[in-house]
Amino acid sequence: MKNTALIIALLFLSLPLIAGDMADIINLGFSQNEEYFMFGEYGRSSQGYYTNAFIINVKQNTFVPSGILQYTDQRPSILNQDGRSALFILLENNRQIIQNYKIDHLNTGRPLYFAINGNTENIHFRDFLQNISYTVQLTQTQKVNNNVISSKFHITITQLMKDGTKKTNRVGTANLYRKNVAMYKIIQIVLSPKEKSIIFIIEKHQKEKNARSIRYMIESLSLDFP
Repeated sequence: MKNTALIIALLFLSLPLIAGDMADIINLGFSQNEEYFMFGEYGRSSQGYYTNAFIINVKQNTFVPSGILQYTDQRPSILNQDGRSALFILLENNRQIIQNYKIDHLNTGRPLYFAINGNTENIHFRDFLQNISYTVQLTQTQKVNNNVISSKFHITITQLMKDGTKKTNRVGTANLYRKNVAMYKIIQIVLSPKEKSIIFIIEKHQKEKNARSIRYMIESLSLDFP
């Protein structure tokens, strides 16, 4: 099975986590040809501000070379600032790689689903513009060893086309347990502007000792599967 963009979970284990914080997620757009997608997260703590951004190859569902971008600023946080300024600095510092992949920050695609409340493991919705019905199932498993929680997941997506045919595929690394991850939630599903692919934005709940943090990851699915 191919490595997917969800290997981000392992990468985060090597990054310093800020205890007890919840990052914000931002869609930073597709490239003009939709081969690449960029997203970011940002937040703050009493130690300052942090942000991470990622560029992925949509069809391969993997990070592009040098596509993991990070910035931290340890100036004391201010009450009315949410860390977005750190993201602006990161984007400026990495302007060249963003231009190399022709990321268009206005080319963000069309939202298909937003989680509000309720069940995020069995999702049903309809795209009325395409006349396609979707069933999305998030399957996850947790285990605890020596008081350390780990979890794994995968996503099954079924499209009921307007002619009555069904297309089903699965994304995710189903057998990869991620240490200190307690659970996953699908919070957004985005269709690319030219309807070539679907992006799943997933909220990852991390637990380490007495601290809980929320970070994000994505899965991308090319829609040219049989």
